Amino acid sequence: MSLVDKSDAPLTGLNLLLVRPERDNDLFEQLVTGLGCRVHALPAMAIKPLVPDGLACQLLAGISRFHKVIVVSGNAARLALQYIPDSRTLPAVPAWFAVGESTAKTLQEAGVRAIFPADNATSEGLLALPAFARVRGEQILIVRGEGGRDTLRSELEQRGAAVTFCELYRRETDSTHRLAIKRLLEAGAVQVVVAHSIDVLRNFLQLLDSDSLEVLHRIAVLVPSQGAADLALARGCGDVIQAQSALPASMVDALVGWYTANSPNFSNPLYPH
Repeated sequence: MSLVDKSDAPLTGLNLLLVRPERDNDLFEQLVTGLGCRVHALPAMAIKPLVPDGLACQLLAGISRFHKVIVVSGNAARLALQYIPDSRTLPAVPAWFAVGESTAKTLQEAGVRAIFPADNATSEGLLALPAFARVRGEQILIVRGEGGRDTLRSELEQRGAAVTFCELYRRETDSTHRLAIKRLLEAGAVQVVVAHSIDVLRNFLQLLDSDSLEVLHRIAVLVPSQGAADLALARGCGDVIQAQSALPASMVDALVGWYTANSPNFSNPLYPH
């Protein structure tokens, strides 16, 4: 008999594979563990900070020459704050923007107020904000990782802005846990794979051989965006759970809803224990 009351722990009996880059005090992991879930944290992607070249340092040191600064991720925010002379004394211009709430919170903790799209944490959601309706003649800095989406730049340039990239990190496939991931999947030890972004999902898929991919076709994948869901479906993932955003509460809500609806079926081979 379990010592955990499932009414207080609605994820009891669920085993998931968490494949995003390792982080300290992972709130998502803490939340689902507290709800009774067993988590296997095996990163499939690593964030490698780039040594800022002269241009990147100049851009961040002279940030006041821009009208707007867009920060696309928490990693971009944390790294940028290391190279800005003193975030507590930043001038009113530029205005700061974040693609999502978690990135905005990272900036806020350092004293930088950032506006973000509350209902659509994507590049498209950011572009729909009133502040970006008229940007002709403005200088806009986008702080991001190497080789990200080009949606922001192309659209802002069409609207008449001059856009500059400041790239501070590189995403790399982390193959350290390739064998452990293979064994876990092929042993039927997880019912859900959790990928917090399309980049994480893409790097995870690169680690899988044909046997592991076959298992993925029979279990669920939890993702935070339509783009990631489309990729999962295109690669044949059997059950795609799409959360409203990558925020911990949103991901947990989607997982609990899915598990509550599907846990009676877990005696079926589609959902191996």
